[in-house]
Parts: sequence; C-alpha cells; structure tokens
Amino acid sequence: MVGATSATVLAEPQAPVQNEQFRKKLFFLGAVGDPAGEPGTIFDGALSKLDSFLHLSEWQAEVHADGGHPNTDSILQHLPAGVQKGPMSLLIYQQVTNQLEQTLLGENPPKQVLIYIDSHGAAKYATSTDKTHQIAVADPPQSVDLNSLHGTETISLDNLQKIVDAAQKANVKLAIVDMSCHSGNTLALANPDICVIASTAADLYAYTNFSESFLNKMRKGKDLESVYLENRIEDTKTPSLPQISTPAGQFTAQFEDTTFRQFLFYKDTETKTDKLSDLISTEASTCESCDAPANRKIQALEKWASALGANALKDPDYLELRTSLQKVQELQSRYEAEVQKLGLPLLQTPVTIDTKFVDPSGVTLADSSKTDYATLLAADLEGQRAYFIRQIVAEKNRVDNLHYQLQLQNIENSILKRQEILTQHPQLREAKKAFEAIMDQSTGTYALAVAIVQAERKLYQKVYLQQKAQRKGRNACQDFVL
Repeated sequence: MVGATSATVLAEPQAPVQNEQFRKKLFFLGAVGDPAGEPGTIFDGALSKLDSFLHLSEWQAEVHADGGHPNTDSILQHLPAGVQKGPMSLLIYQQVTNQLEQTLLGENPPKQVLIYIDSHGAAKYATSTDKTHQIAVADPPQSVDLNSLHGTETISLDNLQKIVDAAQKANVKLAIVDMSCHSGNTLALANPDICVIASTAADLYAYTNFSESFLNKMRKGKDLESVYLENRIEDTKTPSLPQISTPAGQFTAQFEDTTFRQFLFYKDTETKTDKLSDLISTEASTCESCDAPANRKIQALEKWASALGANALKDPDYLELRTSLQKVQELQSRYEAEVQKLGLPLLQTPVTIDTKFVDPSGVTLADSSKTDYATLLAADLEGQRAYFIRQIVAEKNRVDNLHYQLQLQNIENSILKRQEILTQHPQLREAKKAFEAIMDQSTGTYALAVAIVQAERKLYQKVYLQQKAQRKGRNACQDFVL
C-alpha cells in the first residue's frame, strides 16, 4: 500500500551457513498502498503477528514494508535483530526477487522459502495480459479505487514465476501466500510442487483479519494446509473466499468461482468497496432476464453439495447456504430489472490509458492502465494530480522521481480521456445519477454477503475434507511444515 519512496540497495547474499535457521527463508513483501500522512496502515496488525512469529521461529527473514508511518515504523523496529528490513518499492521488489532467484540457483539454496504478500491488490480486467494480478508498491495520493488501484504504482506478481521455476529446479520447497485483494489470481502460479494460498477469490476483496489470524496460527511444526483450514473455518465475519492450491482446494475453488462468488458483491456506505454496482450494470446490459443464469447457479450448488452423499441436500449447512444465496439472488434480480430501464451499457465500456514519458536525458518510461467509463468518471483525478505534483517536488531519488512523473502524465491523460467521454456522451451525466439513486437502496448487502460466508465456511470444510480423502497424490501445502 503506502511505499517509502527512497530506493534501497539490498545487501549481497550471505555466505552459505549450515545453521538450520539459514535453510529456511521468509520474505514479507508489501504493507503499502494506504494514503501517505496516516499514523499507521491497515497492515499494522499483520506486521505485529509476523513479529511474534519471527521471535519464536527459526526462519531467516526479510521484511520489506511500508515506511513513513510512525506506528508502522515502530512495529518494524521491534522485529528481531537478525531480520533484514527496509522499505518497499517497485525497485526493491525487483531486487528482492532477482536476488532470490540467484540464491535458489546457487550452490547452497535454502531448504524452504516462504513468500508472504500483504498489500493492496488490483482486480484483473478481462483484457489484461497478466497471469496473476497487480499489487501496490507505492504511496497513493489518497484512498484509491480498490478494484483497479488506478492512481498508484503497481507491479504484476507474474514476476514470481521465475521463483517458481528456480525452486523446482533446485528442489526447494516453496510457498506463496498472497493476502491481497483479488489474490485468487495468484493461484495461476500453482503446480504440484509448490503451495499457493490466497486470502480471497480472483474478483473479491480480502480483509486484514484473515492475514492477522493466519500469521497468529503459524507455529513451528504446523503445515500450511492445516493453518489454512483452521483459519478459514473461523473466518466468518467478512465476505471473502480464501483458496488454496491443493487438489481438494482447486476442486472447491473452481466450483465457487463459477457458481456463487458474485453473490458476495455488495454496496454499502463506502463507494470505494462497491462491486455490486458494476455487476448489476453489466448484468442489466447483457441479459434480458437474469433469473435463468442465477437459477442455474443454485442448481450447480445442489450438484456440488451432492458430492457429500445421498442426504447432502438435507444437510443444515447446505440449506442455510441455499437460503442465503436465494435472498441475494432475488435482490440482485430486482436491481437488474430497474437498471435495465435506464440503458447504461456505455458505462461498462473499457478504456485503456496509454502513457509514455521521456525525461531530458532520453530515458523512456511507459505505462498502460485499463479501466472503464464508470471508474474513470468516478475517480478523483484532480486530487491524484495534486498528490503526484507534490511528490515530484519532494522526491530526490532520480528513479523514483521519474516514476512519479510517469504517474502524473497518466493522470493528465486520464483527465483528457474523461473530458472526451463526456463530450461524446453527455447523457452519461444524468444516467449515472439515476443509476446511483437505484443502487443507494442496496445498503445492507454487506450483511447478506456475510451471511453467505457463515454458511459457506462449514459446507466448504466438509467438501474439502471429503475431496482430500478421495484425491491422493502430492500435497505441497501439507508438505510445507513451518
């Protein structure tokens, strides 16, 4: 989320050490993306739990996290003396992953590597070329759109593919834990030899409580699959769908991704967490009657639950989940019917903002951000512009300064594109107001999403354990013992 802007050159890899501590490496990357100037970040709780784990563990750790927030800095200073710690930025992320790849391919690689990502994460647009998704690596000007992270610097976790390949080649046990929003996209890195855990599905938000309790449950001798399952069944207060790359986990994730994760979209008081409006607008624009596909999802739920046995459809956890899903289905169908009368397909029109910046010395930087009409019209682009102007004036590091100038140019291009859209389609101003009036009725959908989660957790556990018993073979998460 919020990342310190000064670039730090990492130390050279240490000489091979036979102590068990140096055979197990943990990398914490993130805790950036929150607005500058705040005393702390939403990741402070997770950093405190990480601190407790490291004080009791045998892991050699590097922690690259937010700087410039007094509360966060205090937690970082309390980390064990042997922990290598520093700020997080685009450059540092690249340095850490490059150095880790070299270490894995060296003469004395570690026995285990745990990469723990905890930052703001962006959703992946359908037109994206990323295999995974983007995470924040720099300070935003203010609270940003939590779907796109438009206005802050990000980097794709596709960079971790080289770590996956190197770990396989060196026969090193590797685990990647992504606690960011939309982290289900990171399961694309999974293969039978590594463990990947995500705190939520590919198009859902993540919540800090899952990361904090996950770190709190990490203990020497426990395996990551056990930590995940223990944490998941207790995580019933926020509408997320944690996922894991085990064979049983992939079976359950595939079902949930295609069946009911969109029932967890909600719109309450904070517009920055609104996913329901986009869903309703899209559904209203693309189908004449959306009851049919929604009913097919309920039928798919029955098929999934039936895997538990002949009496599965009488299971109280299944019945509770079905009832909760039907309530949300009815509500969403009503909104879609009202919105269909407005004719808003234009708001879903995709937009790509291509930016190129060339500094006086000839260095060229480029950026391409994907959004849509609705997001672009709602963004506080003027506030973001003012922020990047301040950062350019204050930043003395040339590399980071260039990236700020690139981001400023991106905002300027976005402002021009917004004006172009409103000039071509002036009706969007009034249509957008009418749509927002309809969606303002949706207060309370967060509670409905949580009710789904409370039922889903219990049924998921039953299906997961049943599938685990049936699906024999390699389980890299069970084999990854802390």
